[in-house]
Parts: sequence; structure tokens; C-alpha cells
Amino acid sequence: DFLGASVRKYGRKLLIKPSRRNIQEVLSEARDLVRTQKAATALDLIRQLNSKLRGWANSQSHLVASRAFRHVDRCIFKILWQWAKRRHPKKRSGWVRGRYFRTGPTREWIFSAPTRNRAGTWGYLDLFRASSVPIRRHVKIRAEATEFDPAYEGYFRDRWVRKQQRRRQRRAKARELAAMERANPDNPTAGSRNRPTERLEPYAG
Repeated sequence: DFLGASVRKYGRKLLIKPSRRNIQEVLSEARDLVRTQKAATALDLIRQLNSKLRGWANSQSHLVASRAFRHVDRCIFKILWQWAKRRHPKKRSGWVRGRYFRTGPTREWIFSAPTRNRAGTWGYLDLFRASSVPIRRHVKIRAEATEFDPAYEGYFRDRWVRKQQRRRQRRAKARELAAMERANPDNPTAGSRNRPTERLEPYAG
């Protein structure tokens, strides 16, 4: 293990994954946070967990981390279900689910809390999922390639073009989020660059 990553070679393939200790640490921090927030509202708990989960997931997004992300999501769900059941020990599971979890267009069991902005618009703030972070692979430069060899001029040009395309996509996304922030100045979750998936879902309650 090195810097929170597990470096292993399987046959001729080298895989760098989040280490088991790294995963255990983020889950331990989440458990400690939930344990110390027994009297907190679901909204406050979601905001604190989202900050931790998003920071960790972004730091691991360049690794082979899809399976680790799904494992963390499952463990966080179990932690929050225990937290919700503990708050209402005399209520049935169906009641607890209806109170803290909602069903979206493509997902079920979404831990969320209703909230609204200063204008009075209601919506849902959902728990961040680590598995929603896309994996961005680092493309290794060919061992024999060198910028001073004219034979590889096209190879490096193609790499530069792809890099510029990704950069333009990120800038376009940033402009889109900035426009959403200007259009929703009173909504702390709409279009935030630091919380891109925490936009409020329409509230039906």
C-alpha cells in the first residue's frame, strides 16, 4: 500500500485501487460523525456527510475505484438506516423509510431531506453517492515515445487535442453551474461548483 492506494499486479496487468485501510478510515469517520449527530436533523447530517464523501471520492477518482465506491455506498446506507431506526425505535420499518428515504425516477431508497430557499421553493437534498463520481483514467505515455522524435509528432498532437477537449468540457460545465448559481442566488445547493449533485429535487410534500 502507498498513499492510501493498493498497488497490485495481476498477471501482466497493474491495478491501483483504494487500499482497504483507506476505505475503512472513511467509513470510520462517517460512523463517528453519525454517532455524534444522534439529535441532528437529516438535513444537517446529509450536508456534513456529503462534504466528507465527495472529497474522498474525488481524491480516489483516478484509481480503479468503482467497486470501492459501491461498497462505501452500501455501508453508508446501513449506517444511516441504523441511525433512522434508532431515532424511532417504536416505528415500523415502512414508516421510517417513508420519513427519511424517497424514490426517484431511476433509484429507490434515496436518503434525503426536504429543504427550501429564501424564496420559499421546496425541494429535496439527497445524500451524495460515491459511485456517482466518474472514473477518469490516466493515459500513460508510450515508453518509447519522445517529443523530440518526428515519428511521434502525431501521437503527441492527438494527446494534446484530447486534453484540450476535456478542458473545454470542464469549462463549459463550470459556466453552466455558474449560470445556475446566478439564477438561484438563494438556493445554496443549485449549481454549486463544490456540490454539483446536491441540486434540489422538486418537493411533492
